[in-house]
Amino acid sequence: MHLGLRVLHTQMRSLDQVLSQHGPTDGRSPFIVGKMITDPLDFFGRTREVNDILGRLRKMESTSIVGPRRIGKSSIAYYTMVQGPSELGEEYEFVWLDGQSNHCKSVDGFCAAVANGSSLAYRNRDTSSACLISFEDSVRCHHKKLILIINEFELLTDVSRHQDFNVDFYNTLRLLAEQGHCALVTTSYASLKQLCQHVLGVSSPFYNIFSEINLENFTDAEVDGFLNIDHRGVVLETAEQQFIKARVNSHKHPLVLQIACDAVFKNRHRGTSDKVVLKEIHERSKYYFSHDSVQEDRKMARQRSERGAPAQISKPVDLAISILIPVLGLGLLMAEYGLLIRTLSNFQSVLLALVTALLGFAVLIFAGRSIDIIGESTFFRIFLQLVNQIPLLSSLANNLISVADTFRK
Repeated sequence: MHLGLRVLHTQMRSLDQVLSQHGPTDGRSPFIVGKMITDPLDFFGRTREVNDILGRLRKMESTSIVGPRRIGKSSIAYYTMVQGPSELGEEYEFVWLDGQSNHCKSVDGFCAAVANGSSLAYRNRDTSSACLISFEDSVRCHHKKLILIINEFELLTDVSRHQDFNVDFYNTLRLLAEQGHCALVTTSYASLKQLCQHVLGVSSPFYNIFSEINLENFTDAEVDGFLNIDHRGVVLETAEQQFIKARVNSHKHPLVLQIACDAVFKNRHRGTSDKVVLKEIHERSKYYFSHDSVQEDRKMARQRSERGAPAQISKPVDLAISILIPVLGLGLLMAEYGLLIRTLSNFQSVLLALVTALLGFAVLIFAGRSIDIIGESTFFRIFLQLVNQIPLLSSLANNLISVADTFRK
């Protein structure tokens, strides 16, 4: 019996030595799963994106952080807020606002939240319009460079908030930012252009003041760096790192990587098989992503229902529209040109072709704005991307969209 206790004591001492080399003995995992990273010591990677945001803020320019759920948009925005004063100087004043907060359900609440988080001398008023005037005046007179970081910006565009957060609100923010009185950093799952034009149903140029950063998965270098660094006393072994990179699907996604590291670390004490660990990682990842997807689908379905818009088109219909529209359009133009060139001069033929193309362009823009099934098609999205690359056509498109909105109203 004494021999058995001695062996057990020796094994426990050996275990303590191993744990002291690889992490805390209480078994707590340092890996963060399912919540925003708020401690700068836990933030990793995104060096280029952070430098880009801070570089633009130094010039009082605004940035929109766009990306899918759980990719780390909120974490990078919060890290920017925490590190901003030390990186840029004390004359910069950062304010954190969250679309989920009750403060962001009204214009007065929004303005009051900015004032409470800063030294802004704002006084609330009875109406939204009066609040915006008071807010604009106070920001103009503010003695510091005001930086507003708005997390989950898409929630401000929710149909339930349109009465308060209307065109006047966005135009006020744009004016203040454009004149250098404040700068904005927003996070959203979709581009601000898409949110403003298709969700709000307005043609406000609010989004034009932003430089967009699209967050994607970690690079190979970032994955290797994350797996190799010391996480509050925890260092993954080479075999554990290789297991994650070789066996865990989508391990480059920041959340999946955190889940995988957390599961591998905890398995040091359990000693279960690789199959069990992989199943745990898969189930945990599935929970977080499916939960977000369900919530987002419900939100978008509610918005479509309140706007009376149909559900999204199916892939076969999308493919048919994407192929038939350009083919039919090009075919009609060629047929028309071929028939009329015999009776018109070369100059008249070219002029007719140009006018027809412009009219066809106008019809597509109008149809895409009025008929959701066309506006959601792959063809229309690619078409708009090409248009945005040409300043003249982009300006013409915005004018046509404004005309289409006027007719629809």
